[in-house]
Amino acid sequence: MKKLNLIIVLLFVARWASAQDVAPLSSPAAGVETIHSAKTAVLGLSYAYERALTPLTTLNTELILNGALEVREGSYFFALAPVLLVEPRYYYNFLKRSNKGKNTANNSANYLALGGSYVFGATVGDRVSVQQGVSVVPKWGLRRPLGQRFFFETAIGLGIQKRAKLDMEPALGLDIKFGYALGKRSTH
Repeated sequence: MKKLNLIIVLLFVARWASAQDVAPLSSPAAGVETIHSAKTAVLGLSYAYERALTPLTTLNTELILNGALEVREGSYFFALAPVLLVEPRYYYNFLKRSNKGKNTANNSANYLALGGSYVFGATVGDRVSVQQGVSVVPKWGLRRPLGQRFFFETAIGLGIQKRAKLDMEPALGLDIKFGYALGKRSTH
């Protein structure tokens, strides 16, 4: 039941944030843009929707298939677990980069974020088990363009996590992702 309540709250927050009116921005130098993207990490894939809320803030929502690799007795076991990430971001140097003539496509700038994620958990037979859990991790990150639609994104932070059947513990948030901006991008 707690799991269902958390999912409902996260979806409500994501819907509420995307329902806010955002004034159209006159130029890329005026602020961040709303983008859909596909991202890949070392052991996972994700679809992200990053909604511009103000000229310098967004709400990044990602549906992730995260990989888990376990080595036991000389054998490798792999599992995929779905993860929902909701992350408000503040792009604190976006306008500075734009004013210096640097490329800010796909929200390429440094940011501060508060990532909240829910891991749904998965089990592959009796070999690999990914526990359900939630985490909250404040992060410092950056995004840089690799051409017109491709980008590189990295972030680091330290927060807390609570996994099923375990006490609350520290959580290291380390993101290293490559992404591709999908479809037509907009600033509102």
